[in-house]
Amino acid sequence: MEKNSQAIQKFISASKSCSILGTIYGKCIIKNTNNIQKDTCISEFQKFKNCLEKIIKRKW
Repeated sequence: MEKNSQAIQKFISASKSCSILGTIYGKCIIKNTNNIQKDTCISEFQKFKNCLEKIIKRKW
């Protein structure tokens, strides 16, 4: 259980550090809600994902 808790805390911390990019991605999704398709906001998602991976030091 300790390992899961640490992973969650790491993700929360990374999300806070990447909050601007997360907000930009979220706004893109909201803007395209009625016409969402695969890869609609791929550029915004990739920037947010790269930020998280850099902080967490793990690729997924």
